[in-house]
Amino acid sequence: MRRLWENRFLRGMAVIAVVSLGIVLLSLENALLTAGALMRIAFVLGIAFFLFLLWRERRSEIETW
Repeated sequence: MRRLWENRFLRGMAVIAVVSLGIVLLSLENALLTAGALMRIAFVLGIAFFLFLLWRERRSEIETW
């Protein structure tokens, strides 16, 4: 059993299974969907902020294009 637990892949799959089981048992599907939607919005905003910082740093180089 200890050798199985030292396998990182099996340990990761076990953690995912426990978290999934907890979500289903506690009926948290709606909360999970809401959190996923918020994470997608945050990801897009993060990319936009990164591109803004690149533009602000290299504004003069972009103007010469």
